[in-house]
Amino acid sequence: MRLRLRLPAFLAIALVLAACSGDDRPSATPSATSAATSAPTASSTPAVTPRPSPTPTATTPTATASPASADQPGDDGFRAFARRLDAGLQARGVAVITARWKTVEVVCRAEDVPQRADGAFCASAGQRYQGIESSSWRSAGGIAEIERVNERLDTAAGTSHPEVTDRFGDGVMRVYALANSGAYRTLVTAIITSTPEMGAPRPIRVAWLLTWQFTEGSWRATKIMSAYVLAEDLLEPTREGLAAVPGWERFQP
Repeated sequence: MRLRLRLPAFLAIALVLAACSGDDRPSATPSATSAATSAPTASSTPAVTPRPSPTPTATTPTATASPASADQPGDDGFRAFARRLDAGLQARGVAVITARWKTVEVVCRAEDVPQRADGAFCASAGQRYQGIESSSWRSAGGIAEIERVNERLDTAAGTSHPEVTDRFGDGVMRVYALANSGAYRTLVTAIITSTPEMGAPRPIRVAWLLTWQFTEGSWRATKIMSAYVLAEDLLEPTREGLAAVPGWERFQP
């Protein structure tokens, strides 16, 4: 009887000791749950796979949305283009002109220095450049490097005085007149700071006469004539101005 009472007590003590020692010992192998918690997850590590490009939608710009895509030939097409040109000049400046040059390639030979028979300026034999026919009002011109023409326009635009006014209006760069008699032309004007060769800096009224051609689905400028002096001849226009720009008419936005 006494032996039966001691045996269960012994077993109970042994079970308690075994349970305590099992709780204190760290597990040799982490459970699946703890391993998943300690490992880096996709949300905490930047993905190395590049994101796919978005699928174009109806609002994504395409080639048909370019400014030239709206161009149409003929008189009506030219007038519509002139209105877009005017708005572009006031919003973005001369970039709307320089983006539309129709240039010619010039390759200079020794006999072409300093100027070819077609008016292309050549500094040395072997010189090669893209050019545009350029001249000044009441002066002879020639084919000049497009970079030089663009630089002159950029300089003028950078010194504009839109706040200054004269009898031709404010100084904002804009289309002032059109002509489509024999050739399509736009007369662009602005008030800018005079160039260094003109003496002390002062605001002056200038004009640029651009000749346009519809080619390959868009209007392209083939010639530019600058009037930094006597621009009023073209803006009024005088008899000499009308002779240079037959079909002159005041532009209506």
